[in-house]
Amino acid sequence: MIRPTHTYVVVKPEKVKETTEGGIHLPNAVKDRWDKMAAYGEVMAVGPDAWNLSYESHKRGQPTPQANVGDRVMFKQGAGVSVNYGELFLMHDEDILGVDNE
Repeated sequence: MIRPTHTYVVVKPEKVKETTEGGIHLPNAVKDRWDKMAAYGEVMAVGPDAWNLSYESHKRGQPTPQANVGDRVMFKQGAGVSVNYGELFLMHDEDILGVDNE
């Protein structure tokens, strides 16, 4: 496992589904369009300065992590660097758009 430094976060991306829950096979055109949208993944590791350098953190005086290890997050497509043949992405904390609370 890679240990991120500074403001980096390691995320394991979810695979694009090939069929719907109802069993309908999705054509490549649909999967290609999904590739242009935001992606989801699981946070595997968080660097020591992640979310500490933002303006809001300094304004409050105490930084709080926006995502923790194990959280399902949404991130920008094309964000970060692919590691281990696409099994993991190493990206800046800013590239994470949100946390899925479900």
